[in-house]
Formats: sequence, C-alpha cells, structure tokens
Amino acid sequence: ASRVGGIPEIIEDGVSGILVEPHSGEALKAGVQNLLSAEGRLAQIGRQARSRVEAHFSIERQLKCLLQEYNKSLGQ
Repeated sequence: ASRVGGIPEIIEDGVSGILVEPHSGEALKAGVQNLLSAEGRLAQIGRQARSRVEAHFSIERQLKCLLQEYNKSLGQ
C-alpha cells in the first residue's frame, strides 16, 4: 500500500503489509518483490494483517468506540 492518508495507521510496515512511497512504480515493484522473496513471507504477512484487522477494526470494536464518543458528546 502507499504511504498516504490514514493507510500507515492501519498497516504496520513489514508486519501486516508493505508500505511504499506513493506514485512510484519502482517502489511498488520493490514492495511486491519483497513479499515474494522469502518462502512463506506473503502468508505470514497475510496472517498478521488479518489478526490486526480483527483486533483493531472489527465492527464490534468500531461500534464500541463510536458509542463511547457519542456518549462523551452527550456528557455521559
């Protein structure tokens, strides 16, 4: 993924994905080659990405955070 917007907050570079500079075909190529270079690396990063999403971005967690913010805004 590119290092733009909120993406670096979601993807942990080298752990749950590979971050590359935006608008750089060479950086993207290097990132893909990095993922494919070592046996099992792609699968390992895929597992880490899924685990991160389930832990930090599940619908349950998002709703809980939204309700907390809503309650704060109501002064509760």
